[in-house]
Amino acid sequence: MAKLTPKQIEDTRRIAEIFIENPDIVKDYYNQLLDQAPDPQIDADMLKAIKKSGSRDYYRHFVLKEMGEKAFDVRYRGKSAKAVGLGLLDSVKLGSVSGVNKIMEGTAGVPAAITDAVSGLIGKPTDALGAVEDFFPNIELDNFAGKSAELIVQYGTGYGIAKKLIGGAGKLAGGAYLTRQAAKKRAKPITSKIADLAMPAVISEPFVATSRDVTLMQGLTGTSFIDPDRENLTPYERAVNLLKQKALFGAEASVVLPAIGLGLPALVKPIGKKIIQAGGVGARAAATVVDPILAAATSNRVVDTLRPAVSAVSKKLEIFNRANPYTSGDALAKIPPIKDWKLYSVKNSGHLGEQTLGAANSIISTLKTSGAAGRHTMDEIRTAEATLNVVRRTMESNLEIISANMHKIAADMTKRGKTVEQVSAFKHKTLQDDFFDFVTQPMNKGNLLPFEIRSAATRVKEMLSGLKKEYSQIRDIKLTKNKKHVLDEAFKKDAADYLNLNFKILKGRAPSKEDLKGVVAMYMSRFKQMPEHKNKSIKELQNLAQTRAQQLSNIGTGIDPKTGEQASISAAQLLTKASGWLAKEKNFLKRGEELPDAVRKFYGQVDDVREKVLETALELASSTVRTRMFDGIAKNGMGEIFFKTADELALSKGIFTGLVPMSGKITAGLRVSANLDGLYTTPAIKEAIEFHGSLATDNWIKSPILRSLMQMKGVAQVSKTVLSPTTQIRNVTSAAMFALANGHFGKGGNLNDSIRIIVKDLFIKDGKFDFESLSSKMNELTEEGVVNSSLVTRELELLSKDIALGASLSKITSVDKLFEALYKSPVMEVLTKVYQSGDDVWKFYGYEFEKSRFGPIWTQMDNIGGELVFNSRKSVEKAVKYSEEVLGKRFDVEDALRRAGKNSIDDLIEADFDLFIRRNAGNIIKNTYPNYNYVPTLVQNIRRLPFGNFVSFPAEMIRTSMNITKFGIKELNSSDPQVRAIGAKRLVGFSTSVLGIDRALQEAGQILTGTTNDELEKLQRSKAPSWNQNGPLMVISKEPNKKEDGFKFKYINTAYQNPYTTIIQGPFYKALNTYQDKRLTGAERDEALLKGVFEGAQVLLEPFTGESIAPAALLDIFTRGGKNANGKTIYYDDDTVTDKAWKAFVHVTTQTFKPGAFDQLNKFAKASFNLFTPEGKDKFYSNQGEAYNVGDEGSALFFGVRTYTVDVNKSFEQYDISKFAKRLTDSRRQAAPNLYNPNNSPEDIAQAFYDYQLRNYRIYNDFFRDAKDARGLGTTKNFIVGALSKRSGITKSDISAIVNGEFTSAKVPSIKYGSRFWKMKEYKGMDNIYDLVPMKQLYDIQRQFNRLPLNMTEEEIQEFILEKDQEAYETRREKRESSLDPLPNQVVEPKALAAVAPTTVAAPTTVASKTTRDRIIENDDFLKDFA
Repeated sequence: MAKLTPKQIEDTRRIAEIFIENPDIVKDYYNQLLDQAPDPQIDADMLKAIKKSGSRDYYRHFVLKEMGEKAFDVRYRGKSAKAVGLGLLDSVKLGSVSGVNKIMEGTAGVPAAITDAVSGLIGKPTDALGAVEDFFPNIELDNFAGKSAELIVQYGTGYGIAKKLIGGAGKLAGGAYLTRQAAKKRAKPITSKIADLAMPAVISEPFVATSRDVTLMQGLTGTSFIDPDRENLTPYERAVNLLKQKALFGAEASVVLPAIGLGLPALVKPIGKKIIQAGGVGARAAATVVDPILAAATSNRVVDTLRPAVSAVSKKLEIFNRANPYTSGDALAKIPPIKDWKLYSVKNSGHLGEQTLGAANSIISTLKTSGAAGRHTMDEIRTAEATLNVVRRTMESNLEIISANMHKIAADMTKRGKTVEQVSAFKHKTLQDDFFDFVTQPMNKGNLLPFEIRSAATRVKEMLSGLKKEYSQIRDIKLTKNKKHVLDEAFKKDAADYLNLNFKILKGRAPSKEDLKGVVAMYMSRFKQMPEHKNKSIKELQNLAQTRAQQLSNIGTGIDPKTGEQASISAAQLLTKASGWLAKEKNFLKRGEELPDAVRKFYGQVDDVREKVLETALELASSTVRTRMFDGIAKNGMGEIFFKTADELALSKGIFTGLVPMSGKITAGLRVSANLDGLYTTPAIKEAIEFHGSLATDNWIKSPILRSLMQMKGVAQVSKTVLSPTTQIRNVTSAAMFALANGHFGKGGNLNDSIRIIVKDLFIKDGKFDFESLSSKMNELTEEGVVNSSLVTRELELLSKDIALGASLSKITSVDKLFEALYKSPVMEVLTKVYQSGDDVWKFYGYEFEKSRFGPIWTQMDNIGGELVFNSRKSVEKAVKYSEEVLGKRFDVEDALRRAGKNSIDDLIEADFDLFIRRNAGNIIKNTYPNYNYVPTLVQNIRRLPFGNFVSFPAEMIRTSMNITKFGIKELNSSDPQVRAIGAKRLVGFSTSVLGIDRALQEAGQILTGTTNDELEKLQRSKAPSWNQNGPLMVISKEPNKKEDGFKFKYINTAYQNPYTTIIQGPFYKALNTYQDKRLTGAERDEALLKGVFEGAQVLLEPFTGESIAPAALLDIFTRGGKNANGKTIYYDDDTVTDKAWKAFVHVTTQTFKPGAFDQLNKFAKASFNLFTPEGKDKFYSNQGEAYNVGDEGSALFFGVRTYTVDVNKSFEQYDISKFAKRLTDSRRQAAPNLYNPNNSPEDIAQAFYDYQLRNYRIYNDFFRDAKDARGLGTTKNFIVGALSKRSGITKSDISAIVNGEFTSAKVPSIKYGSRFWKMKEYKGMDNIYDLVPMKQLYDIQRQFNRLPLNMTEEEIQEFILEKDQEAYETRREKRESSLDPLPNQVVEPKALAAVAPTTVAAPTTVASKTTRDRIIENDDFLKDFA
């Protein structure tokens, strides 16, 4: 009879508690256990009989199967959640159930307690409260997840119900009551807020609290009205205690909730302000020291000495840009200027040189921000886009104010008792009628509009009016003057058409499946009533209807039904063309019908006046802006990329690329590209201009598979950035490095103002501040391309648009719509704007800084009669010169004059010159701060692929870093000492960002903690995770372990706060670390160097070629066999199929969809829980075995600074030894197919065994390095030996070898009967096993490798084995760090370790007649025994 295990005993008890009425089934199960049945089960026949009998036992068994053993034990058997190890999901489920139970128990307990109290007073005791408590079972949730869910449901639900009841009472009280309450709120805002927060809690908490609950203060102080001996109290005493306890809940709620709701923001605001102020003081203090030094270093006297050398270097750099390269004898000068490369084509057959340059340009253009069209063309395009963005943000801001205030008005009307129908009618009349009339009728004063929206509506009207005027002026120029009156009338009609009609299909929004079905159904219905179609079958009619629907779709996208050509059309033109097309079918349209409702819906007719106004404004603005854009492109490109005839390029430059004519573009009825039409250019440039924004991967996004991967990638990226509080904060703090890199510290910009403007624009669109000045400033920043260019938010936005575009071209759209709905949800929009604002704050700051330091330099004043007078010509000359010499951009003076409203430079006044300063400052920021609008097309294409994460960021970091350096050097070469000082400061700031900040923090950490360079090197190399090995670390704590030997380190990876560390410094850091690491583990110098370069390049390319978050999770499942890239197990091979599927699903879901906020808030909550939990097992611990610390988690959550803890001993024991054992196991698996290949010859087997030993030797090398690093970090040899001794599979021989820095060779495989070699012999029909397996060679290899000194290169191993130059090697071996004993002064041991004497190993004695191996064995007692 077998002895039962604890689990079997517990299973039997559980079954006994389930089958209370049927003990026979319990006995049967118990006997199975005693008989050691391999898979004991509940008897199926008995269970069927119980079910048939209607016994409650079957119900309890059913609940067990549904809930699982752990949840069942907690819910019904009174076990605690921690005791059974209840999982997260089950904890949350049971917590929610318990919360609901407690609401019912607490509510029922109020009348029950009152009843017991009253009956006890009158001498007729009852126990109603006891009956209530017995009815609701106690679910013991002592883990964090379960308790949190319980509290949220219990108190959150009660609070919500109470709040609704209070609101409902207000409605019942009527409008007078609401008016009085509003007056009170205005008079006493703070007390009103306290009442609003506290009242629902004061009402709800006494009801939902049960006899087992304690208040927050009671939990902290350990006091309570609940008597621990309550079972011995009378019902009357228990009832009185409960009523006191409930009263205390209400009293505490009136204080605690308002304190949290109002006190926390009040506390955070000044702290944040002080931090900003402190940063400003630090920056100004640094500038006070730096600025005078740089001014002196860049003075005329110093520069005059250095100018010849600087000029010589500059001339060499400009060799490719010589005007006539063919006149020089210099070989390089014979290469055509780079600016002409864009004119060459790889298709120029017969001209190898031109084909080569054409191919080179095709590659280069994908890497350049200017693409194939060239810098000046792209500048014009970006300027146009920025101007349109100004129109969009102005209109959207004002329309948003209108919508928000209308919502407030409607809510107020509802409070005053108006019905839903009345409110809806008011909103419709206000927005659809009154607002429309106000905007379209010049004489309408807007008196019918509510006062709250009148100002915003006026700004919308003024914007539309201004756009109309600009549109009219441009059309007047295009047409003859005698047609002006006709033009105005036509324009008025067009404007009315735009405002009355608007269709989403014109904006690229494809019709939905439902809309397509509606049009097909309309055609089918009408075809059946038409004589010419009566004899057609249903199938024929359906096919015909589908064809007609496609033809209507083509009309909507601008495709002419006759010619098949595509062109942009207006809403009025669409209406005319579609009506005409439908009217061709005789009797198809009904009398007076212009466009059937199904077709209007199919085209996506817009009915909201606000949307119509926005689209009208953008359409009119687009026509004027694009006209100027094409005019500028034509003017700047004439003779460079545009030519009047097809032969001009060959005649003028001798380039034989075939030219093609530019074709016209029409916007809002205006041929915007008139000045460009008919000019000739190369096919590549024509495509770059006419199809700007299109990418090579446009057709790829039609694939549902690629879109699914893009969706997963998009959701994962959103989860880890926008939905991560830590990343949101790091986005703001790390962007400060862009300012430092540009020398933006000291006097110049005001960070407080930057934050104030951006925050107001983000949250307060209308309020107690000057909206006009805010709007003007934000429009300026938008027009200059400074804001709204965040790499992360733009990449996420475009990813969403790509998915939507692909969906419109695909038949599978349901998932795409879900993704679009999630991305465009109000919460996501707000969080995305917050993320964007973190980027905008620093760009705004940098922009104002550049304006403030260059404004005085460029603004030239003449002293006339003792009065300073603005000199417009000198000022413009200064600004233009800087733009061309430093920025390399042609300054468009004519455009600046037009914007200033002046005809010539002489007409400019000082205020007008601000436009010139703005344009240069904006160009500096756009080229030195990361900006998505400058991402090259290659990177934009990579963005759509399933690999790579935020690929635009590293590309922009590289571009802007090069620009900062280039601008700084060019500024240093200026003739103006003030500009030279700015250049020097820019270069100092950049070098500080790239090299200085991290190094300073690292050094400060080392000084404060006493960490040596050697210790830091070892810590990073062996104990830090891979993501912390590519940049400097700042050690913030180094303490001896309390319970055992060794040190515990805490450090910060400063790279998270400095983007230049990761992208610019990271590859070099990784290359150097890899080189050193490889040299330490015995690699040749060349091999180590090559590996270092490769690893460094990999870090640089990782963002572009690495696995993105979501596809990486899929690869873990489908290609890595249930392990992630770091080797962590997701599921095991022996798991059931169901378990594997579930674990895989959880892995992919959590990696892809779980917001960063979830983990961060969860860790902070655990750390907060630990704050009130005594030391021991009840605390929450991380995977590293460290208790969550509220300081560390708060630092990560609120400041974006993550602290890492390394317990060197624990790290060595848990990770280094485990990795060592795993790598040896993997090596054995890898050796098997090489050794036992049936086609192997004896030589192949010997070679495979040698390779196996060599691979193991490298594994030992790596582990020996880890062990030596642990020794260097304070771990004793005794601890290392003890930790290795605990690990199964590691022998005493292995330990002895490792301690002495030697290798233990693997055993020779068996050739006994039944072994794999024996089976190979039989398979090959061989008689003698030794003919197959070269046993002597294998034993020789094993013997030669055994006890081989570690840290040798492969070449040294060969020489050592062959006994070459023994004496030289003996000398080198003595010098080598060949044991775990540290070198003198290598490490300062903790005080606790001072008494531990290190184990020494005798040095080998040199005897000429003996081999090195003999000498090693002779001096090692353990090896003597082994021998």
